Amino acid sequence: MDFFNQILHFVNISTITVGVALKTIGVTLGLSLLISLVFIFTHRKTGFSSSMIISILLMGPIASIIVVCIGSNLARAISIGGGLALIRYRNTIEDPRDLVYLFLSLATGMACGTGFIGYAIVAVVILLIVLVIANVTKFD
Repeated sequence: MDFFNQILHFVNISTITVGVALKTIGVTLGLSLLISLVFIFTHRKTGFSSSMIISILLMGPIASIIVVCIGSNLARAISIGGGLALIRYRNTIEDPRDLVYLFLSLATGMACGTGFIGYAIVAVVILLIVLVIANVTKFD
C-alpha cells in the first residue's frame, strides 16, 4: 500500500483552467498552421489535397485536447491508444511523407497537451527546417 501512495505522490494531478486550455490549444494550432504551411511549400510541385491540409491543421489541437483530458489516468490513456493506432491503418496515405506531417502534428499536440510547449516549439522548428532543406536540396 505504501508503494502505491509513493507513486501517487509523484503524479501531478491538477485541474486545467480555461486560460491553460486556451493557451495549449492556441499554441498547438499555431504550430500546426506552421506545419501545414511547410507542407504546402514542400508539396507545391507535386500537388496536395485540401483535406490533407485540414488534417494536419486540426490533428495537433485535437491531440492536445485528448492529452489534457487523459491527464495521468492510465485507463483513459489505454483506451485512446487504440483510437490513435487507427490513424495509420484507416486512412489512405499516398505518399509516406504525408504521414510524417500527420504524426508531427499529432506529436505537437501531445507535447503541448502535456505542458511541454517550449519543447514543442523547438522540436517543430527544427524538424520543419529539416523538411524544407530536404525539399530544397531534392533529398526527398
